Amino acid sequence: MQAYNLANGDMVLRADTANGVAGELIAVRTDLGRRVVAWRPVAPIPANPDHRFFCHGYALDTYTRHGYTVTSGTDMTIVLSDEYNLIGGLDTNAAQNNDIVVFWGPTNRGRAIKHSAKLTGVIFNPGGGIDSSLTTTNSKTGTGALKISVSLDTVRNDYPTCDLIQIYRRG
Repeated sequence: MQAYNLANGDMVLRADTANGVAGELIAVRTDLGRRVVAWRPVAPIPANPDHRFFCHGYALDTYTRHGYTVTSGTDMTIVLSDEYNLIGGLDTNAAQNNDIVVFWGPTNRGRAIKHSAKLTGVIFNPGGGIDSSLTTTNSKTGTGALKISVSLDTVRNDYPTCDLIQIYRRG
């Protein structure tokens, strides 16, 4: 993802309050130059750092690097397509720490990305695949606190309607 840059055509789309935090939707670019929508906080910047970003801002590191969070749905799908490689589902033996785990759930128009988290302690089952009860993640729900080293099963329980979980690695 690229930094927000008015000189390159990035723009503020509109004011947007998210979970009670004042912010704005902005148009930014992937590393391949495709435009996606992101959210960022505006003044007064919340004193609590957890209120400044959402799950994708953490998982993609866009909040730390650029101060914004890519929005869910189509925009997050574009980012994954442009900048990440699909490693597999929970049956993969190729996942690594710092890969991102993406939770897809049904919508009235098919399926969309509902959540993302970062793998921090990947443990495999003896017969293959990720052991979701022992594998740990760092996960953030909305403007809630960043949960450090919680089991993948705990995150799955936070998103019970998600019926597809995939692992991605920055390409």
